[in-house]
Amino acid sequence: MGAGGPFKNIPPNDSSAIRAQNCKAVDRLLYENNGLTKNEISQRLSLSMPTVAGILQEMEEDGILEYYQEKDVATGRPPLKYLLSSKTHVCVAVLIRDDYFKTLICDVHGRSLFSASFSLPYENNGEYWEEVCSLISKSMDSCELELKKSIGVNVILSCQVDPIEHLIIDRQHGEKFSYFNINQMETMLGAPVYLNNFYESAAFELGSTVAPQGNCIYLHISDVIQSVCMAGGRIFRTWENELGTLGHITLVPLGKKCRCGKFGCAQAYCSTDVFKEVFGEDIAGFLEDRSNTPQKQMFWHEYIFLLSILISNQYNIFKMPVYIGGELAKYLSGEDIELLNTMVCNATGSPYCLYLAGDSEELAIYGAIKILLHNFK
Repeated sequence: MGAGGPFKNIPPNDSSAIRAQNCKAVDRLLYENNGLTKNEISQRLSLSMPTVAGILQEMEEDGILEYYQEKDVATGRPPLKYLLSSKTHVCVAVLIRDDYFKTLICDVHGRSLFSASFSLPYENNGEYWEEVCSLISKSMDSCELELKKSIGVNVILSCQVDPIEHLIIDRQHGEKFSYFNINQMETMLGAPVYLNNFYESAAFELGSTVAPQGNCIYLHISDVIQSVCMAGGRIFRTWENELGTLGHITLVPLGKKCRCGKFGCAQAYCSTDVFKEVFGEDIAGFLEDRSNTPQKQMFWHEYIFLLSILISNQYNIFKMPVYIGGELAKYLSGEDIELLNTMVCNATGSPYCLYLAGDSEELAIYGAIKILLHNFK
């Protein structure tokens, strides 16, 4: 990885910046691994043993490091293994929405210590992320907590993200990648920063709490349709590589044109935007007088029927329970769910397999905490 560890963009004569980045690299490595020796840290980060020893000593003095000695070693004295302290660390989730963002701070047991919502319209620029960092820091200060003692800050967005390269794929705002800069955020916050997707975080929360054996499909239906599968503790998308692909599979062959340019997409028939397109009102307005309008009743039955086909296709592939979230979940009645379940059961021969997911934002932000804790523990 070269001199100075994995951060090759730091000027070679800037020793303080090199040390700060190396400290950050050790912290991130220990976060992602449950116990490493000095030698393992040195080899993985291409750092000298004295450098690693100095960083670990500093972390121990700050009260954010623990160590233990493995037993049952065949020969010789077993080396010490280092890990981040579970006694002092907290974790932070930041849920980014179009007009605001939410912050949730929890201890290592997942118990909420602080939560707040901040009015801040999302903008694809550096000033926006600086303001987010400032408000996160103020939230930590109000709780008398130190960001440097946090497991990390998990930032969640509803657009597609690359959690490995830490990139936001922000096509909705006209750019492939946003101005999100993880290194700058980590410098401003003094803590590791991670990036995850809204829908995947919601699926992780479902899979780690209510879903049987941790297996489920989270089907998010709002103005867009997203689907995420949780299986064996691992998140993966059910259709190809990109979020949103499920909404653009063909549901009605040679059907009406979707905004993507194709014909018959699930998005054109099952998103909540269809009510505005056909009746000029949102789903809440549509459902207010549905029972008094034969045309609306017929449209609703057709909508439920097409939705049951979409859900049946998902179930047939993965044989997992399906949890419906998003805007649609707020308006589906118990009777609607029973009808959908009957249709899906008849189509797939499955037992009862359809449920409401609950509040999607709450699922996503607690799921982001669970992702941090899952890696930490």
